[in-house]
Amino acid sequence: DKSPFQFTDPERASPSNLTHQVTAHRGETVSGKQPCRLSKVDQKDYRLVRINNGDFDEYITSYARAIRDYRGPVIIRFAHEMNGNWYPWGSTFNTPEEYVAAWRYVHRLFEKEGATNVTWLWSPNEIYQDTRIPYADQILNFYPGDAYVDWIGFSSFNWAGQYKQNRWREPE
Repeated sequence: DKSPFQFTDPERASPSNLTHQVTAHRGETVSGKQPCRLSKVDQKDYRLVRINNGDFDEYITSYARAIRDYRGPVIIRFAHEMNGNWYPWGSTFNTPEEYVAAWRYVHRLFEKEGATNVTWLWSPNEIYQDTRIPYADQILNFYPGDAYVDWIGFSSFNWAGQYKQNRWREPE
């Protein structure tokens, strides 16, 4: 039994007491759903095409029902930083078309299960250029569309010369 996400125990798929406490204090829960197992970057078993083929429908619909039944607001940041090469769903291992199809597929499963309490957060990495990473500077190729995205966020890092020969960047 291979779950497409980091949760493999069905009990962990349900919102916890902490989620209920956050809501009680008028907060919102953010859930980062990572279509992989947390081990290595290149994971052929978790290519986005497998989500698109319905291979993980049982898990995804179970999670959608748990979110629906929770009834509190939940923000889902699905497969973030997709224009990088450090995650299995990134552009080194999947095409932008596969990414968009997977996002829309998961979104439709949530809709089908009545999980209307979800806010969908699309979150690419900042636009950057790296010849080794396809589409690093073409994030709009990964955009699922206004009908599937509620919020947009970005990851951006200032490595200050500590990584990839980056230099300090002043905030713009």
